[in-house]
Amino acid sequence: MSITTITNGISLGLMAVMMVACGPENNSRYGDEYWDPSETKEKFDPVKLPGFEVVYFDQDSDEAIEDWEARISIDFTDLARRSKDGLIVAQYQRGIASPKVIDALITSQDSDQADTRFWNDIEAGEDKRLTSDIPGNYKLIFDFDVIAPNGNTVSFLLDDIEFTVPGCQTNHVYYNDYINPILADHCVTCHSSGSARSALNLDSNNLTTRRDNFLNRLDSGLEREFNGTVLAWIFNNAHAGKSNAEAMTNTERGIFNAYVSLHQSDENRAAGDDFEFTSADGPNFCFAKPSPMVVEN
Repeated sequence: MSITTITNGISLGLMAVMMVACGPENNSRYGDEYWDPSETKEKFDPVKLPGFEVVYFDQDSDEAIEDWEARISIDFTDLARRSKDGLIVAQYQRGIASPKVIDALITSQDSDQADTRFWNDIEAGEDKRLTSDIPGNYKLIFDFDVIAPNGNTVSFLLDDIEFTVPGCQTNHVYYNDYINPILADHCVTCHSSGSARSALNLDSNNLTTRRDNFLNRLDSGLEREFNGTVLAWIFNNAHAGKSNAEAMTNTERGIFNAYVSLHQSDENRAAGDDFEFTSADGPNFCFAKPSPMVVEN
């Protein structure tokens, strides 16, 4: 197994996993520079994080109102050329939700997910940059294989391209980005069947049903002796799924507790409504401007 670390001006989280295969009996094909049969090491041109640029545009003409859109220029053509299949489909992640292909960030009709370069094509008069105006913390992710000089396959995961769209999320966006992944990992297995489903249906297939049922429960509480609060119930010994709830990481538990506590103490907004959070709701739900921040007029 070989683990390679690459630096490109920022801390790069890079995982290189070797798919073990038989090496050559001698190094005549590759040369001592590339292949040491006694130690089964490899050496080849480093896989570099692609360069990128993020600028911001205020979509609201009113100076008192900020409505930011992030515009991302990136070229990962070299990565695609190095990849085993000659193709990389980039993904993005917002919050802790599962990564998705970048379709939602593509606004130009001349671009699609198979492209490897997104930029403002001034000569053609076509802005092909990736864009997003949904507040949150984002990552761009590249997951691909490279054939090493000895013929082995090395898998790379580059996930250190990050940017933030400033602003406050809506209730449903925050649920999708942070709460649903927690429910999926710790609650859905039990609450999609049997008596647990009858008490609270977190349908494993219908995400809208799961969201609506969970948010409505935050308004109604639990008809038990635990003061009618969700948090008091799920971490109580009487809850059969207590061990699953306690398996949350500290980060997950902090996110979950803050979200549930806010809703159950909010008498003015229904938990099921898709309202926009404000800074008064706490730091979890709004995202600050990056520094430095390049603004495009």
